[in-house]
Amino acid sequence: MSTRKYWRYHMADRRINIDKAQDEFIDRLRNTEEGIGPFSLKVDVLAFAASYGATLGIFKPLGETTKSPIRQDVFDSHNYGNLFDLLAVYKTGDSAVLDSSEEAQDHRARIFEEYAKAGLERMEHESTGSVDLTDYALSLVAKYRSDKGITAPGAPLGIDLTDLLEE
Repeated sequence: MSTRKYWRYHMADRRINIDKAQDEFIDRLRNTEEGIGPFSLKVDVLAFAASYGATLGIFKPLGETTKSPIRQDVFDSHNYGNLFDLLAVYKTGDSAVLDSSEEAQDHRARIFEEYAKAGLERMEHESTGSVDLTDYALSLVAKYRSDKGITAPGAPLGIDLTDLLEE
């Protein structure tokens, strides 16, 4: 087992917080009752939102958080573990953020939370009036797809959100 995987395995107690003000919107994006939401899990929503926040270069500190944070190992088990590392290096521009200390792990988690909050806020604002949030999410993917050379003005290249949506 690599040192990094060993370290992550033993640091599984870390929880990823969700801003309480966005909990209802996250549920709308999941909409499992009617089966029409673009995402099936909260981790999928948060990964998409964090990627979107990073794509736009926006982040916000969390306000009051929900009483049900998600264990970081849940993100790891759904193949989002490296996203924390990528976003942290992207934001800081410093590979030292990948250090194996608990402080560095907390910093990476906070960066993820802040990108997710900003991404969710933007998504909620932009999707106001949308009946079908799946169409809205797909329109974001189409707008920012890097393989088609289509990106928003000023958006960084290389962050493709396509794989985060269910098929």
